[in-house]
Amino acid sequence: MLQPSFQHNAPLRISFDEANIWEALGDYEAVSYTWGGPELTFPLYHDDGFCVWVTGNLDLALRRLRHRLDPRRLWADAAYIDQSNLAEKAIQIPQMNRVYRGAKRVLAFLGPGGGEGEQGMRLLSRASQARKGTQIANNESTSRQVGALFSLPWFRRS
Repeated sequence: MLQPSFQHNAPLRISFDEANIWEALGDYEAVSYTWGGPELTFPLYHDDGFCVWVTGNLDLALRRLRHRLDPRRLWADAAYIDQSNLAEKAIQIPQMNRVYRGAKRVLAFLGPGGGEGEQGMRLLSRASQARKGTQIANNESTSRQVGALFSLPWFRRS
């Protein structure tokens, strides 16, 4: 559970809800993101006083997804799978397919935003909401923006 905060730069605080995957179906949101750099240097402070260390990209994602007033039940691999425990990873990683399928919603964090990639996302969003028969201009700018979106690391991961 990601705890709320009014301040974007406030420390990220979490608590764990231990549940059987079958009991938790549809009761959480899963976060899909790219790791970025492999360094686990950003802290998630647990209610019990210990820290879970995560990548900079997950830190950015959680800050963007954190609510101001209400806790948010999220699942993100680096926060819930002990990355230093090979035995745990061997058990948990094959379950990730089930975790994502059982989520109420999967939130894709593509990156910090800005630039032509964000413009491409906005363009595709408008196009998906446009009335039938409405067309989006197909020009060099449009192609560049959509290309920038699909060039983001999230779309290139395996």
